[in-house]
Amino acid sequence: MKKEIDNKVFEFLKENTFNNVDILLSNREILRLDFDSLYQKIKVRKRGGYCFELNELFYRLQIKDGQDIQRVLARVTYGESSENKPRTHQMSIINIMGGLYLVDVGFGPYAPTCSIPLNGEVVEDFYQKKFIVRKGKNDTFQLGVLKDEGFFSLYEFDLNQYRQPDFELANYYTNTHNDSKFTNNLLMAQFSDKKISFFNNLVFSVIENGEREDRNIDSAEDFFKVLSRSFTLKLSREECLKLFRIVKNQNRHG
Repeated sequence: MKKEIDNKVFEFLKENTFNNVDILLSNREILRLDFDSLYQKIKVRKRGGYCFELNELFYRLQIKDGQDIQRVLARVTYGESSENKPRTHQMSIINIMGGLYLVDVGFGPYAPTCSIPLNGEVVEDFYQKKFIVRKGKNDTFQLGVLKDEGFFSLYEFDLNQYRQPDFELANYYTNTHNDSKFTNNLLMAQFSDKKISFFNNLVFSVIENGEREDRNIDSAEDFFKVLSRSFTLKLSREECLKLFRIVKNQNRHG
């Protein structure tokens, strides 16, 4: 059963590009989270999405398959304290034969490509990255990756029963607020069988066999070529050129 879920997670990550492109191109138009809108955007139009879209669609599809799964909200930490961090990330907890596992198909290039048990077991994903969920204080948990220097926390969460308005509100903040990372930066990630490709603004990076290579994208035409070659995201040439101008202008004034 776990292997089946792991394969679903990895295939979903490979098929769908993590990105905030439509936030930038639409000038923060509110992203819809109902099933029909998500299915059309992600599966039919191949526009991908970010955590509130990708993880919401994955959650809805697992519900349709009869899985015992719940949505949760997390505070993204990236090695820092969770104090004063808002709940701006959505993922899911799934019950696999009586055990609870974290599944996350919307955390950019840092998403684990398999389910992670909540019992503290270290798990290697498809790229040999080592993940662990540690129990914290006050019934909280931390997802972290094990690096050479030790545990590095990615985010903190709990198992409270969150309702649809909680996700709508968090999505609204992340989608529109001036302090949100997603309204001020281009973030994009694509998984394949052998590598992870991703953008942080106009820096294009590839991780393969544990090695990372970065390069700056200096022209709109090069930007279009990289997107067309490395991502399943469907964007027209005109949209790519507009996006390049937006990101370049933000970097200039950031």
